[in-house]
Amino acid sequence: TQRSGVLLMDFEAIRRKRRLYFYAMTRGGRSVDPNLAFTKLLMGMEGADGSTAFTDESPDNRTASIGVAGNAQIDTAQFKFGTSSALFDGTGDGLSISSTGLAIRTNQFTIEGWFRPASVTGSQALIHHGLNLSADATNSMSLWMLGGIPRFSSVPQGSSTWADDLIATTALSTGAWTHVAVERNAANLMRLYVNGVVEASATIAKDIKDVTASRDLRVGQTSGGTLGYNGHADEIAFLMGKARFDGAFSPPTSAYERP
Repeated sequence: TQRSGVLLMDFEAIRRKRRLYFYAMTRGGRSVDPNLAFTKLLMGMEGADGSTAFTDESPDNRTASIGVAGNAQIDTAQFKFGTSSALFDGTGDGLSISSTGLAIRTNQFTIEGWFRPASVTGSQALIHHGLNLSADATNSMSLWMLGGIPRFSSVPQGSSTWADDLIATTALSTGAWTHVAVERNAANLMRLYVNGVVEASATIAKDIKDVTASRDLRVGQTSGGTLGYNGHADEIAFLMGKARFDGAFSPPTSAYERP
């Protein structure tokens, strides 16, 4: 309102807006994870044993565009959270996921998941965007492991040459669940974590190549069907525009909140 030419604040209107804001943030009393707004992929790998139906539980809901290669399936024998996880046998198995909205370019991002390898031999793709690990015009980034040691590699925009941006020091153990994550924050500091420990970090400001028009995101293999991951995977998440951890952390003890 305005009185005698002086603009006065409508404190009641402000209070109403505050109440609406906090209701939206708590959904009527339940706290809402602020990271949900940045979550572009979230897969808890839940389902019936042997099922090949995989679900994206993020707000983007890519479920209809998730393809299954080889013998990739839901397995109730192992899981980190819930009652099941995804099982890959290392030969032709993988998930193909629409990469719309997943072009990292110069953005902050977080890619993470829980992995329980049955073997750590050779090169294995965990989460990969591109044809393979050779020079190719349709490669972008890869969270993979060599001899069980996680690595994050990426290709600059306008190039086809991979760079091993970050290499961890701790190898994943067979038969054990391990949390692996990579992220870049607002200061372009990129970190690679194993069970919440910063195993490698570097300031990497490059524009990571956008191949969303030609390649899907893959879990468990490359889009060329190579570097098959042998083991289980659970709670895969991809955040765009946010570094979820931004420093050493304790690995999650429960599944992330769903929309």
